[in-house]
Amino acid sequence: MCQIIFQYSSCYLLQFNRKSEKQLIRCMKNFNLENFLIDLEEALSPWNFNTGSTVHNDFDKFIHIFQKIINKHAPLRKLSRREKQLQAKPWITRGLLTSIKNKNRMFRKCYKCKDGKLIAQYKQYTNKLTRLRKIAKQQYYFKLFQKYRSDSIKTWKTINELYSTHKKQSSDINTV
Repeated sequence: MCQIIFQYSSCYLLQFNRKSEKQLIRCMKNFNLENFLIDLEEALSPWNFNTGSTVHNDFDKFIHIFQKIINKHAPLRKLSRREKQLQAKPWITRGLLTSIKNKNRMFRKCYKCKDGKLIAQYKQYTNKLTRLRKIAKQQYYFKLFQKYRSDSIKTWKTINELYSTHKKQSSDINTV
């Protein structure tokens, strides 16, 4: 299953492999659109559409050329563990991530110092952060339901995603 996601001006291609759960993303770090278009034009310019071949063959050839050039300019790489976690929780914003880092710093200070004031500040900050995360999640799903209000299939997919119970694989003991 492939999925193309457009974020701002960058195009990310995610590939999911069910067997190994590998998730790949295009590395757009050094992507230069002008160089990509120049290489694509150079590769497609000698190509003649009127050679009598079928549309399917022409399309397959185009896809092959396009993938070759996109792999050159934006190679695939594995998603890091952190990127996978962030994709699983799309309501976590950069601001929330910054707050989580601050909370973790405060925890380390509390753990080292054992100061009552720091511990009280940490607890208060943690409670506020927890409330903000819940509000962000509620707003994310509210907007999603508003967006898919007229599409019942996507609405039910969202409901199933929200209420899905992840089945844990049982580890049966075969031998003692």
